[in-house]
Amino acid sequence: MNEELEFSASYTLSKTLDDASDFAEQPQDPFNLRAENAVSRQHQQRRFVFNALWDLPIGEEHKSGKRQGSTEWLTQAFSHIELAPILTQKVADPSTP
Repeated sequence: MNEELEFSASYTLSKTLDDASDFAEQPQDPFNLRAENAVSRQHQQRRFVFNALWDLPIGEEHKSGKRQGSTEWLTQAFSHIELAPILTQKVADPSTP
């Protein structure tokens, strides 16, 4: 958008299959793993992620050449701070209980 705010978003549609989701799960028939293949516990069919990077407007007086004597140390200490929120939403799958 401009030099102080950037963002991106992504949407993932997927399906995760496996024969054991973790080490505690053991197949009923270790000689027929194909029969154990099913939807994984880590399955997230639909997922939305939004992230942003915002360069906070602290220290703008320094960029323009205007200095405020008593707050110069404060501006130098906190200039170039960036805020980076990440929001993740697992979209509910109607076929999963």
